[in-house]
Amino acid sequence: VGLVSWAQSAAEARRKADENAVATDEMAEKYKDLTESVQQSKQAWDDRVQSTEAQVASADILAKKLDELSQKENKTNSEKAQMKYYVEQLNELIPDLNLKYDEEKDALNKSSEAIRKNIEMQKQLALAKAAQERMTEIAKEMADAELELAEATDQHMKNQYALNEAQKEFNKAQQEWIDGGSQMSGELYQAYTKAANAVADAQINMDKSRETVIGYKDTVKELNKEFDAMDEFAQKSVNAAELEEQL
Repeated sequence: VGLVSWAQSAAEARRKADENAVATDEMAEKYKDLTESVQQSKQAWDDRVQSTEAQVASADILAKKLDELSQKENKTNSEKAQMKYYVEQLNELIPDLNLKYDEEKDALNKSSEAIRKNIEMQKQLALAKAAQERMTEIAKEMADAELELAEATDQHMKNQYALNEAQKEFNKAQQEWIDGGSQMSGELYQAYTKAANAVADAQINMDKSRETVIGYKDTVKELNKEFDAMDEFAQKSVNAAELEEQL
């Protein structure tokens, strides 16, 4: 256990002293931060859609209750107060509804069908606005991801070069150690083990940077797909709102 612990400590110390290792670790951490940010943005979008759907569902229920009560003749003061309450709640849920109730005349300024259409239109406009705002977020995320991808690719090329150089040094040190009798001690052995560690460390950097570059490429690809899908969603919502307005 002690030997294993010592080997791990030695590897960690080499990594802290390795410029490429430090840069590679920082690059991987930046990728992790970006993916977390993207996931949070996606969740915020899902939450906003669910919130809009919930508001509209509540508005639909209130509109139905309002319609049922509005058809009753000779309403009591309590029922008129209930009508007023429904109207206030609907206006709060759908700010641009502009629904009014005249208690004296016992009349609404809009028909039940007009209220329904207005609720649906406002829902589609709210979804379109949310989608357009999400598109702006995605565009920024894409720009950040592409910039960091370029940096990650550059670091990956440095790691590839470092690995090739380390492999050359290892081949040389190994041959010298073999020619010297393959002793398990001495300067040749120390040079051989040092070169072997350098190759192993360089390989870790290579593997890590390759994984990060692939991750960035996948992220950029997914963000492009999401942008196109959001653009289509926004346009459909706007078209649906315009259709409700025309009916």
